[in-house]
Amino acid sequence: MTDNLFTGIEHVTIAAKDPKGLARWYCGTFGFEIAYESAKSLTTYVRLGESLVEIIEAANVERLPHGERDPGLRHVAISVTDIHQAYESIRTKGVAFKSEPKEKEGVSTAFLEDPEHNLLHLIQRSKPL
Repeated sequence: MTDNLFTGIEHVTIAAKDPKGLARWYCGTFGFEIAYESAKSLTTYVRLGESLVEIIEAANVERLPHGERDPGLRHVAISVTDIHQAYESIRTKGVAFKSEPKEKEGVSTAFLEDPEHNLLHLIQRSKPL
């Protein structure tokens, strides 16, 4: 029986050249808070609401370009209550967006990259899925 065995996604992991710097960026840009810092490595968990992002040290290799439809994880979506206020708040921190807020069928989105070039997606839904 599998009812209620699985309760959600506990965390996603980002491998970063500067894990501590990226953790600070998520905290300063979106209001994440440090949930855990390893005493033995650069691993840091940041939390926003119930969501966790684990940030680990990346291998010393060149990052390959990742196209929009290439296999694998494409982006991390961060839900917002007001897409325009969120966009302006982040923009005033010097973050460049890949797109301005757009609305289609009750879903507003805007795309940006973090300092390690991971694609992020702000999203505001008029109705939950």
